[in-house]
Amino acid sequence: QVFVLCFAFFGLMQQAARHAAQFVVARPASRRQALRSFQGGQYFGGPFGGAVQNKKFYEVLEVDSTANDDEIKKAYKKAVMKHHPDRNGDAEKFKEVSRAYEILGDPEKRRVYDAYGEQGLANMEGGAAEQADPFDLLNRVFGGAAPRGPPRTQDVHRGLELSLSDLYHGVKRRVQFRRAASCSACKGFGGTQTKRCAPCQGTGYTVMMRQVGPFVQQVHQTCAECSGQGFTIPKGSRCQPCKGTGTVNDRQSFDVEIPPGAVNGHEIRFTGMAHEERGHDTGDLVLTVVETKHPFLTRVGSNLLFDKTLPLLEALTGFEFELQHVSGEKVVIRGEQGKVVKPGDLWVISGLGMPDSRTSRNGDLFIKFSVEFPETLPGDTEGDVDVRAALSSVLPGTAKLEQSSQDAEKIARKAEERDVRRLQSSWQQQQQQGQQFQQADCAQS
Repeated sequence: QVFVLCFAFFGLMQQAARHAAQFVVARPASRRQALRSFQGGQYFGGPFGGAVQNKKFYEVLEVDSTANDDEIKKAYKKAVMKHHPDRNGDAEKFKEVSRAYEILGDPEKRRVYDAYGEQGLANMEGGAAEQADPFDLLNRVFGGAAPRGPPRTQDVHRGLELSLSDLYHGVKRRVQFRRAASCSACKGFGGTQTKRCAPCQGTGYTVMMRQVGPFVQQVHQTCAECSGQGFTIPKGSRCQPCKGTGTVNDRQSFDVEIPPGAVNGHEIRFTGMAHEERGHDTGDLVLTVVETKHPFLTRVGSNLLFDKTLPLLEALTGFEFELQHVSGEKVVIRGEQGKVVKPGDLWVISGLGMPDSRTSRNGDLFIKFSVEFPETLPGDTEGDVDVRAALSSVLPGTAKLEQSSQDAEKIARKAEERDVRRLQSSWQQQQQQGQQFQQADCAQS
């Protein structure tokens, strides 16, 4: 190993010497040009130069590139506790944070990264160096205060569909769940007897040596003989109850209490109820409330929204209608006396919304009104009162009581669906042309 390291160091010095010669001879015109070429050269960057990508690790830790060692260490501690897998964090994000601190927490690696980016690190470390164990790195930073525990099986997520009425009152539901539980007969090993795996010597992985340039790299691979278990089961010792898998089907049944006013996405967590696996802590079963769609009510936080269409007469003179509320009661809703309902108006009734656990009161019921107008109005026929004349006496505006015969007049008609589509198409084209003109003006300026 000492010979290999010496050989690798000698090769690295030769490469550095060749590039140093290129630095002195090939770029004598400007030191800035020379540094830029070296930065994008074969050793520390791409073959054709270009901008160095050296901001990623700073962004992962959410620090500025001028941050000192204490600031970087503080940011690492904060991020690693947020994304730690044992705290149900994102395992991939946890690895990214650890990799970022591995580089920025090492003064030499940080200098290379700042100058030459990740490509420079790759060449410095031998092309494909193995990342440090994020848990070992965590232990070093916290001084042993955050020891690495056993791995944890993944949480199991299940949806629990509930109606708006169920969520209004609160409900108790019986839930059945099948999981993989550790086999009691073989204690999760899959056999009554085990034998240490010879190829991996019980470690669960094998080591392969690989040449990367002047370096020799060790690559860890899962042992194919024991599938990473570290042991094999002798012939005839296979556990019959679990058929060698180490787990058996376990049917769990339990009650779930949903509080009144629970929202869509509300989670109920059952600790240690996920699938079991030998050598692992057991994850959690997480039930998530899924609110089913109501026929005519829409939930908005603790409020309820209801669309209602009124005939023109009721919009003008007052309305009264019956509503089947989610509480199960039939509620008679009347309009405020003397008030006129206009199309698009939003009216409210206090206290008819959903329970709100934060305020210990119910939200409100909002009603959005549409007004249905008649297609035509009847005229004066055989002594009947002309509707237009009657309406003109109580409504604002001037009624058109007689038809004119002037040729200059144009008769408006109600737009049909094809007319609306044609207008929408013209509007979209106009918007696209306006964006093109803005882009052209920006280019000219």
